[in-house]
Amino acid sequence: MFELTLLISAVATAMVYVLSAYGLVVTYRVAGVFNLALGYQAALAAFLYWQFAVDWGWNSVVSALVVVLIAGSLMGLIIQQILFRKRREVLSSIIITLGLGVLINGLIQVAWGSTSALRTVPSVFGDKFWHVGSASVTLNEVGVIASAIVVGVLVWVLLNRSRMGLQMRAVVDDPELAGATAIPYARISAVAWIVASMLAAVSGVLLAPLLNLDVVLLTGLVVNAFAVAVFAGMSSLTLVVVGALLLAYVQALVERYPDTFSFLGTGGGQVVPFVMLAIVLLVHPAAQRTVRVVGGGMQRRLRERASGQVSTAVLLTIVLTIVALNLNESWAFTGVQCACFAIAALSLVLLVGASGQISLCQVTFMGLSTIMLAKLTEKGVPWGVALGAGVLTSAAAGLLISLTAFRLRGLFLALLTFAFAYAAMVLVFRNEDVISFAGLFVDRPTFLGWDLTDDRNFLWFCSGILILCIVGVGAILRGPWGRALQTLSAGDSVAGVSGLPVRQWKMAIFTLSAGLAGLAGGLFAAANLTVTGDSFIPAQSIFLLVFAVVGGITTPTGAVIAGIIAQAGDDILGLAISNPGAWSLVLFGVMAIDTTIRYPAGFGGMLPQSIPGLQALSGRLRRRRAQRGKEPALPVAGGTS
Repeated sequence: MFELTLLISAVATAMVYVLSAYGLVVTYRVAGVFNLALGYQAALAAFLYWQFAVDWGWNSVVSALVVVLIAGSLMGLIIQQILFRKRREVLSSIIITLGLGVLINGLIQVAWGSTSALRTVPSVFGDKFWHVGSASVTLNEVGVIASAIVVGVLVWVLLNRSRMGLQMRAVVDDPELAGATAIPYARISAVAWIVASMLAAVSGVLLAPLLNLDVVLLTGLVVNAFAVAVFAGMSSLTLVVVGALLLAYVQALVERYPDTFSFLGTGGGQVVPFVMLAIVLLVHPAAQRTVRVVGGGMQRRLRERASGQVSTAVLLTIVLTIVALNLNESWAFTGVQCACFAIAALSLVLLVGASGQISLCQVTFMGLSTIMLAKLTEKGVPWGVALGAGVLTSAAAGLLISLTAFRLRGLFLALLTFAFAYAAMVLVFRNEDVISFAGLFVDRPTFLGWDLTDDRNFLWFCSGILILCIVGVGAILRGPWGRALQTLSAGDSVAGVSGLPVRQWKMAIFTLSAGLAGLAGGLFAAANLTVTGDSFIPAQSIFLLVFAVVGGITTPTGAVIAGIIAQAGDDILGLAISNPGAWSLVLFGVMAIDTTIRYPAGFGGMLPQSIPGLQALSGRLRRRRAQRGKEPALPVAGGTS
């Protein structure tokens, strides 16, 4: 299978992975932040390069230098100064960087319009090539390899042979002691973010000619960088190079010989980094201890604000349902969508808000349920039975993840679930043997003589199911399960000391959360009648988590607000501005960041969780019943009392 052309191409690809992974390692080692927005930073740099080199006609080398040295460094400095001047715990940094990615994606769409338009980008190094024996070598490949080597050496010198690098290692090894010795953490962090952002910019500029400014593919760069960085234990620059070469060459082999690797399905090369990431995480979960990270802030505040009160959530659902019904038919359909995504957000209230586990694959669970529902109803299985089977399928997928990842939490659990989501996208949702190009058709049933093909009737049906889910989740949060989940959110060691069987509880909460997401997926598919695989791509899971954080990830009320934001946000924003889709990404990205930093309980946490006066009325009714029970019975005629 050895081919020189294949090897050279793989090495050039590996060098881009190296630069991206270096950026991840630098920010993780110094600031304790695994930058999940790195792919979007690379995409922004690629669009800027196109703007300078193509649209404005600048020299390509000058354009690349401006993007890397000026735009890249400014991007890193702005991010550090606004978001990461101080160390943040894992959950906060995950959500902040996810919100940052959504924000940058929105800015790209605002500035350049449709990101699906074909934009050809010239290589910095030109388009010449040579023949070496039977192999062909392009000038771009040589330039990428040479550039990566130079940049890599500079990064190594910075980290290992400079005073700044010495201070960075001191901050990593013992942040408290480094602070006591007057090492300026803020300045060290700023340098790390500038270097990491410049590396992301280099990666974007080098990849742009190959991917033609496809945002999905450019942001997918971070997926490969994830795998390489975790392979290196988030610390070793040498292992980054080894992991990148291994990953790129295996990918090249899989894509070059698809018949040999047919067991990976279509797009097998895209699955390789996730297989690598999953293996490393499961075999070597101790990599989580590579960097000391300040903990407790956001997670503690979420525990303090977690609430199982449901009256406000139920009232909000009823009011919004009535409002949607009194508007036009399209708002009834939008209301159905809101109810479906509110149920999906409820699954995150249990998983993230209550137990502190991170999942970036909830929409994947929705998709698995949809497929099962569509396939079974097509074979004549009753709709309710098919929906139940879909929910069980999603629950089984959640159980599978919990079995493989019970030792993981925080960042590494998030990465594993994201790997699962991306692998499902390649192997299932974009597999035409599973979902055809035309999509899956899911009919609506007749329920107790009630025609649910009418959007208004289906809205009442979905709202009723949402209310049942709200009541159920509220009961869980208020009862013994809620107390156990709060103990689990404090950390595995705390839960273990408290006598809580950590593995069993993680299995239970992942299974329940995935089943709830599956229920949302089945209803969502029935609402739309026809769905395609693109409805369940990994980015949708990220958006759902961001919306849940903004709405309030600790309460059922927050889940209802998250459903409204997710499905009605564009419609509401469109009443005020044009191109609401792009601006809504910007707005909700900013809101996710601000909510995480200042208002962890979100909008839902700001509202009263019970209707004012309702508890007092309920108490009076209970007291009256108790008093009636104590009253002596009336004497019966002809007898005694």
